[in-house]
Amino acid sequence: MNGNVAAHRSGRRVSLVLAALIALATTAITLVVSPAPAGASVGPGDDRLMMKPTDCWMYYNVDAETVTARLNEHDARLTDLRVNSASPLRFTATMVKNTGAYGLGWSWYPSLTESEVDTVIDQDDGRLISAVGYQTANGPRFAVVLVQNTGVYYKKSTWCNCKTPDDVGVKLTANKARLIHLSTFGSGDTRRWVAVMLENTGSDFYYWGWWLGVSASSVPGLLNPGDRIIDMEANPDGTLNLIAYHFEDGTGFWSWYPGQSGSSLLDIAQQHGMRLISVSPNGTGNGYAALLVDNLDGLAAQLRNTYEGVITSGNYGYRLERDNGQVVADLQSDKVFEPASTIKLWFHLHVHRMIMLKKDSEYTNLWYWPGSDCAADHDGTNLTWLDTADQKMMIDSDNAMTVAITNHYDDPGSGKPHISETGSAVHLSKQTSYLHCGPIGNRQTTLRDMGKIWFGAFGPMALLDAPSQDRFRAWMLSDLNLTAPLCTDSYIGGAVVSSIVRQEVNALGKSVGTLEGFCDAMQYMEKGGLYDSSPTFAWAMTTLTGVPVRSGGNTVLNYYHYSAFVDGMTSTPGAQAAADATGWNNYREGMRQVIHDALLTWP
Repeated sequence: MNGNVAAHRSGRRVSLVLAALIALATTAITLVVSPAPAGASVGPGDDRLMMKPTDCWMYYNVDAETVTARLNEHDARLTDLRVNSASPLRFTATMVKNTGAYGLGWSWYPSLTESEVDTVIDQDDGRLISAVGYQTANGPRFAVVLVQNTGVYYKKSTWCNCKTPDDVGVKLTANKARLIHLSTFGSGDTRRWVAVMLENTGSDFYYWGWWLGVSASSVPGLLNPGDRIIDMEANPDGTLNLIAYHFEDGTGFWSWYPGQSGSSLLDIAQQHGMRLISVSPNGTGNGYAALLVDNLDGLAAQLRNTYEGVITSGNYGYRLERDNGQVVADLQSDKVFEPASTIKLWFHLHVHRMIMLKKDSEYTNLWYWPGSDCAADHDGTNLTWLDTADQKMMIDSDNAMTVAITNHYDDPGSGKPHISETGSAVHLSKQTSYLHCGPIGNRQTTLRDMGKIWFGAFGPMALLDAPSQDRFRAWMLSDLNLTAPLCTDSYIGGAVVSSIVRQEVNALGKSVGTLEGFCDAMQYMEKGGLYDSSPTFAWAMTTLTGVPVRSGGNTVLNYYHYSAFVDGMTSTPGAQAAADATGWNNYREGMRQVIHDALLTWP
């Protein structure tokens, strides 16, 4: 791309110099993973060029009052504003938390004349980052967003309400500028091109290009290696107007869509850990044309990247957190999903809390039905002890015993505290519920709530006393009856693959004695779940790891919860195995730095 673009070319590249990039899908998401972008001077107002994680929101087809209310609610600022309709006046508004890397003074105006736009630019000491026009009975009006343009934030900026694209080109040449935002309004002789531009010199220089009226199918041929679209507008005929920049050190993780519903775009952004930067109503009625950039970094991005191309349908998520409230890495922590048998952890906690409170004993009799393992509607005909039922539920994942336990506490007239009481004690959200076993939809939860259940058993906020914690751990899959995955060497093709703990022990030059002592001191518990309801399945895992840290000659355990899910993925050959392998590998890799830091405290 050439940094000094003199004129546009409708449907064609603009003065492209640098060669060959990305093959982008025309209707499906394209996610591009490469080194993070770098180059020109980027400040808080250049949010389309930034990929630092932040809280962000998008609201579509809303009035100005709603936009203002949401901005105040989130302490946010607008980054992109589009007009859905002029009468009634409705907007699509994209915003970020106005703090940290994105924090600076700003303002917005939903309805100004052209001269009023110039006035507020001077009045607010600002520069435009978004400007869209629309026709009213009283003539053209403009909805604009400005950011502070003084001191260290100053950039030489201008804008135009141009009659033709050629006029935009003349303006660009005269100001040695690059476009940062382009929109159109009106039709025929009254069509106008609203262009916002910055001087493209010095530390603000980018190679760049712009295209008008291109089809979605032609976009792949317009971009070269290192090019990323930073602004996209949908035309009434379904074609696109694009602005793209070249990033010398790579584009980072980004994607584009020529036509999605507003709700689908929000789902896509949440699923992939991305931030919407440009959302334009699609003139064909097929939703919105949109651009997204990475909104994750570090471990969270690393774990997300392992799922891309592996989980090809449905939803996925993960959460790694410590017992002190520190979230190490997460994605979709509040997404409601089908937990399958992992929900039994909740029932398990209730059992041990009831025994601790002397509402039950290990030898309390429970009725169960020996027939169908999900015969929740049958009266039990056989008796078993509570300890047997709980261990079979948690170790063998026996659904008949699960029904026996839930009936024991929740049946009308049982006289026992309901399982929901323990849910309230650990502050489970209303998103977590169950209706015995059975088809998908009978249970639901979130990753955040799974952590609350674990930390109701262990850690500073635990409801259980020490003897109850020992019993809780002994009656389920744990280090007491299996080898913790972090301490387990594996064998692939006859070769030994060292465990995460062994790898980190070796990396730190620690002894075999440290390895053995560390693994002996570690605590580990797990529960898995799988429900295949062809043509889709739900898979989940949940773990708690007590990581031993040496302090003052003593060993203390810091507890880490890790859960993951894949929900609604198509049951193609190998899909379940892929979900399982990715989830467990991410647990091990997610815990690597935790293990490394803990080993530093060991001799």
